[in-house]
Amino acid sequence: MKLRSSLRTASLFLTMILVGFSSCQKELDGTLTGGGGTGTGGGTPVNQKPKLGTKWYYRYSTFNSGGGFIESHDVTYKALSEETLGGEKWLNIVDSATNNPVWLLNEKTGGLYHYANSASRLLCKNPASLNDIYNTYNGSVTLDFTVKGIKDSLPFGLLGNLAVNYYEGSLLPPPPGTLQIVDKIWFNEYVWIAQRYYYNKGLLGNVYTRRATIILQNIVY
Repeated sequence: MKLRSSLRTASLFLTMILVGFSSCQKELDGTLTGGGGTGTGGGTPVNQKPKLGTKWYYRYSTFNSGGGFIESHDVTYKALSEETLGGEKWLNIVDSATNNPVWLLNEKTGGLYHYANSASRLLCKNPASLNDIYNTYNGSVTLDFTVKGIKDSLPFGLLGNLAVNYYEGSLLPPPPGTLQIVDKIWFNEYVWIAQRYYYNKGLLGNVYTRRATIILQNIVY
């Protein structure tokens, strides 16, 4: 009787350990594969798309006219409202600290579009093939965008690795006639703009230099 009772006790204790381990494993799996829903979690977003209320957490860095690093700080962008422009709905994305507008974005057939210069313009072609070229407007100048990378795996803060397409925006100025890169974007269909390099025209004619970068650290849908 004592042996049978001891076996039952040991079996119950082992069952409790296994249940506890399974629960902990589920919690860990949820954190690793979930879509960053709390702002402090992580994992690659799965089957979620930006919508009204979505927040993007970026690391924002600035550079001087010579391309030298100045400083970095965190910024939060938020899909504050939906705006109807040109008969279409656009997500109005603002800087949460100031409510200053950042982008008007809309994912449509052909990729991610932005509303710029009073028109709908393709920003990130998707699906795309390497070396595809298309024309767009980045908010200051008209550019030829070229697809330079497809589904490259890059790390983004708490989100881990994301598969991103890489696009370069360029113009060909009059003399000296050399190709000028004035915009770089890394796009993922579940977070949209994962990384971007911004450029300003420098002091020497049409030479552009990088002025700022944003790199996504997390997203909350």
